[in-house]
Formats: sequence, C-alpha cells, structure tokens
Amino acid sequence: MNTVFTFGFKLAELLNQNDAVGLGLLSLAIKDAGKDSQQMGYQDFKDVFQNQLKARLKRANVSNIDQVTDALLKHLNETQSLFTMSVR
Repeated sequence: MNTVFTFGFKLAELLNQNDAVGLGLLSLAIKDAGKDSQQMGYQDFKDVFQNQLKARLKRANVSNIDQVTDALLKHLNETQSLFTMSVR
C-alpha cells in the first residue's frame, strides 16, 4: 500500500478534484514538513494533515479546510492497521 497515493486520492475526492491535485497538495505538504514520504509513520501523517496540509489548503483558497483535514484524519484512523502493516 502506497500511503501517499492512498491519502492523495482521498484528498482529491474530498476536494472534488482530479487525483493529481490531491497528490500534488499532499506531496508539497510533506515536503513543507521536511519529511521523507517513504519513512513516514502514522504520527508523521497526522502531523502533516493537521499542520502543513492545512496551510497548503489555505493558500489554495479551500473553504472547508477543517472538514477536509478531519475527514483525512478519520481515514487515517480507519486504515491504521493496514497502514501500520505496510510501513513495516
């Protein structure tokens, strides 16, 4: 499971945009956090969603930032067991 694609596609769905937009915004947020997407764990994604992604969404003039990030955090929690297995 490639977690960046999983969350990038979910972000695109939440924003009603194509997959490239979701992947791009998430990738930039990860870069803003100074993280390596291949080494990120649960807490890293949670931090990126709550901080850097919110800032990126604000710059992109997204109006429902809190709903989008809350939905991503919910998706992160729902897929936590699969996420944990794929990181190992």
